[in-house]
Amino acid sequence: MSYVLPAVMVRTLRSALGVPTGPTAFIIIDSVYYIFAVVAAIIVSRRVGFSWQTVVGKKPRFKDIASGLILLIPLFLVQLGAFWPWNLILSYLDPGEFAAKFAGKRRAVVVWSEQSDFWIVNAVRFASISIISPAVEEMLFRGIVLRTIAIRWSLNIGIFISSIAFGILHYSGGNPIGATAFGIAMAILYLRSGSLLVPCCTHMLNNASVFVSLYLAGPRGPGTTWTVPILWQTLIFGMILLWVGCIWLAYYCLDNWPARKRRAQG
Repeated sequence: MSYVLPAVMVRTLRSALGVPTGPTAFIIIDSVYYIFAVVAAIIVSRRVGFSWQTVVGKKPRFKDIASGLILLIPLFLVQLGAFWPWNLILSYLDPGEFAAKFAGKRRAVVVWSEQSDFWIVNAVRFASISIISPAVEEMLFRGIVLRTIAIRWSLNIGIFISSIAFGILHYSGGNPIGATAFGIAMAILYLRSGSLLVPCCTHMLNNASVFVSLYLAGPRGPGTTWTVPILWQTLIFGMILLWVGCIWLAYYCLDNWPARKRRAQG
């Protein structure tokens, strides 16, 4: 797990910087993070003896891709529902991060209303979040971390540890609860299909839908800022979404979970 910590530190540092003051800085920071992640993945894969063909797996089947598309529904419910409990927890554990998040310093969509080229940055950010990020994260967490831990210990431990690490990576500005559940679902999808391209496609569509939703929603106004009292008042709504999503997701995971502990093939 020594190669996961640096990636987490870089991602956290990148988020802690907030929204850069211009398009160039924003693109540079994103590029450095992904270059670091790809280099780390290549180094680790060579050290453990993985071939890229083994990591990527076989050609995806249509039914596996369709299964991933259907899985987006419970994943959406879980991630949206987890918004309430996670941010309430965050407001007590890390008030500074909570304040920065809802002050707009952790937004995935960047709006520079006074600059004519803000759309260029959002286009680059869309490619980063919807294409590059899912590919890199699936390669790292499912293709390498999961397989490495499965070989050394067990497949079940690999699923949980890789998913928790994936959740931690999304601490700053994200939702570790929803991200961890998402990681478990992607791990099961990877193991079930035997192809890394299946969770990659699912991950890309998930991120793209979130980005587009945030873009269409536009910047938050002063009257729509989330506060702790508002979160408590609307908590029941989030818990209903979370409950329905968890039941659906649990059924999928249990129905497709590996029947027994086994070591991943190198």
